[in-house]
Amino acid sequence: MKALGFGKEKRILKDDEFQQVYRKGKRQHTKNFTVIIAPNSQGYMRLGLRAGKKVGSAVKRNKTKRLVREFFRLNQHKLGNSQDYLIIAKNEAAALNYHQTFDELSKLCDR
Repeated sequence: MKALGFGKEKRILKDDEFQQVYRKGKRQHTKNFTVIIAPNSQGYMRLGLRAGKKVGSAVKRNKTKRLVREFFRLNQHKLGNSQDYLIIAKNEAAALNYHQTFDELSKLCDR
């Protein structure tokens, strides 16, 4: 079970870490998300999430972030090690369920 864990060490939490990913990362766009991928020196994948007020109420923003976090928790073995992923939810992302989120973000694993 620990292999599928997603603790605090695998999350981008500080603003200066977010800014570093913004500066050094390469952007990819999907219909409902902007994904910025940047190399890191930690040796493991980390995830940062942003969902602005245009996405919806706090309930909708938190649901969107929970779905993305769950996708990354279950698929972290498919993603590159030593990379930071910053996921920015677009306005329509709140309407997605888990399967739609999975389908859209799984395209990242194939690239």
